[in-house]
Amino acid sequence: MKYLSLIISLSLFFLFTDQLQAQHDHSQHKPGSEVKNTAEAASGLTETFVVYGNCGMCKRTIEKAAKSVAGVQSAIWDSETDMITVQYDAAKAKLGDIKKAIAASGYDTDAFRAPDEAYNGLPGCCQYDRPEKAQAETATTATSAITETFTVYGNCGMCKRTIEKAAKGVDGVQSATWDADAAKVTVTYDSGKVKLETIKKAIAASGYDTDAFRASDDAYKALPGCCQYDRPEN
Repeated sequence: MKYLSLIISLSLFFLFTDQLQAQHDHSQHKPGSEVKNTAEAASGLTETFVVYGNCGMCKRTIEKAAKSVAGVQSAIWDSETDMITVQYDAAKAKLGDIKKAIAASGYDTDAFRAPDEAYNGLPGCCQYDRPEKAQAETATTATSAITETFTVYGNCGMCKRTIEKAAKGVDGVQSATWDADAAKVTVTYDSGKVKLETIKKAIAASGYDTDAFRASDDAYKALPGCCQYDRPEN
């Protein structure tokens, strides 16, 4: 009898445990939960676009402005490329609203120009070289925008700033990023406003040889010592 009572008790215990587990599993898989999760995943988007700036302080301000928009999940700005990557819920936020919020904080984007008052209110180290015009998101701009990569000789971070500034100073150039290791610059520009040849000439005029135009000797010699790169033969 003693053993029979023990067996019955154990059987009731395992039966009760199985029932609890079944109730738990049912609560974790309520009808419609899979649909909700799928919908949430579908509404998540990741976009990358240009935001002009300089330093770590710019990075904090730009990312904070982007994250202030309801629905933005993350924002990471790269000072080397002037590009920001944002993840957001498309059901809650629009890309245009994110760009507007960043521009309102003082930083020009590829679509919206910051108010002059906001730009002038930035700390001195954050007052980046502004593009001539903010590029509007229009069908015309989209179809005429071209990205090209070509050789520009140089050495250091100071060279990078000068080369990119020279390229961005040309009306119609939207972005310019020079890679010191590869001695290459990548420019995005409006082909309806400017020719690639004009951009290369502007860079050469600042003292840096390109694959098509040689800087004048005077411009080259005027560069700081650390920027006087080894010039190609021709």
